[in-house]
Amino acid sequence: FFCCFMSTYRGYYEGLRNMTPTAISQVVEALGKLVIGLLLAKLVVSTGIGQYEAGMKYYKGSGQGYTKNRSKAFRLFKEAAEAGLDEAMLQLSKMYALGEGCVKDYKESFKWLERAANNKGNIEAQYLLGRETYLVLLQRWYIQLLMHGVLIVNTYFLLKGEKYYNENVGAE
Repeated sequence: FFCCFMSTYRGYYEGLRNMTPTAISQVVEALGKLVIGLLLAKLVVSTGIGQYEAGMKYYKGSGQGYTKNRSKAFRLFKEAAEAGLDEAMLQLSKMYALGEGCVKDYKESFKWLERAANNKGNIEAQYLLGRETYLVLLQRWYIQLLMHGVLIVNTYFLLKGEKYYNENVGAE
């Protein structure tokens, strides 16, 4: 409604070849959109935070009417994660990995872990994502072969260096 009114206002003054009211109306419209956008963003974030906090109470069973209920906590964490809260994304990832309140699903767990790490730079999520990626990488045969080769080369030089030390330096 607001934008339609402002467009009509602009059109009237453009027809009169007076551009000052048109410029003012564009600034007012942009500010109106900005304020409404910020208010809606605050509403979504505060709703997500409230859902996350309620989810933690159900997850831990922290009294005051909140008995331990992992499936209810899972649902609340999912709603908060979909609202963009990275802590909820991380908790949801952990619950998918452990099968708490849901069916175990490693792909979903990894997906939410990635989202948490990339969302706002959640440090714990970034650490876990790096560790998981490293562990997946270690399962590949050529990486295992490379690691064994490095171990053999290091052992060889360690033993050769000990022999050199005992023969030349340790004799003094």
